[in-house]
Amino acid sequence: MPLSFSQTQWNELAQRFPFGTTIHGIIVHVARFGVFVQVDEFPDVNALLEIIHMPYTQAEPSAEPFHPLSHPDQYPATGSRIEALILGWSEKPGDVRLTQLIYNQDASV
Repeated sequence: MPLSFSQTQWNELAQRFPFGTTIHGIIVHVARFGVFVQVDEFPDVNALLEIIHMPYTQAEPSAEPFHPLSHPDQYPATGSRIEALILGWSEKPGDVRLTQLIYNQDASV
C-alpha cells in the first residue's frame, strides 16, 4: 500500500526525478487505459503509464506499419519489468505519469 506523503516530501521527490528522468519498475496492475508501475526509484508510489504513452507495435512483420496498442492483451503483463520516462507529477501527492515515447522539449512547431 502506498505511503502518504506530505506536500514537502512530494515536492522534493518531484524535484529529484524531473520530467524526462529514466526510471525502471515492475507492472503491478493492468487496466483498460494503461498499466500501473511500481517504480524502483520510489517504490511507495505506483505510477501510471497510459496506453497513449506506450510505443506503437507491429502485429506481424508483413502487416501494415506500426499501429497503437488497442487492447490490454497487448500491454506489458503484470510482473513485467519496464523502462520509462517521467512525464509529469501532479501537484497533490499521489499521481505520477510515465511515458515510453520520446519527446523533444525544444521542438518548435
